[in-house]
Amino acid sequence: MSVREPAARLYAAATHHHPCRTNDRQCGNAHRWDTPDTADAVEIHTLSNPSNRVNPLPGAPAWTVHASWLHLVNVAANLCLAVDVVHRVDAVVGDFQERNILVSDDIGGL
Repeated sequence: MSVREPAARLYAAATHHHPCRTNDRQCGNAHRWDTPDTADAVEIHTLSNPSNRVNPLPGAPAWTVHASWLHLVNVAANLCLAVDVVHRVDAVVGDFQERNILVSDDIGGL
């Protein structure tokens, strides 16, 4: 799966015609987004910090130890593409911080 495919899916979902827009207070039918399984996901700061990556906390997913440079670059590219898609539909990410971004070990899965 290419780096752009997850963003293309996100763009298709974001631009899907539905009666509710982000600034429409009259709408009762908000678009529902199904969240993928996040059982093995980590907060992005855990992946971006080398010491957290090498020594995960007890009970945390251990896949971060094996994260490659390619994985880190793909995570960054997917995050940039996702934010770009959100902005293209005139939406705003309300609480953009490192604890609210989850990363999976499957770079094509989210």
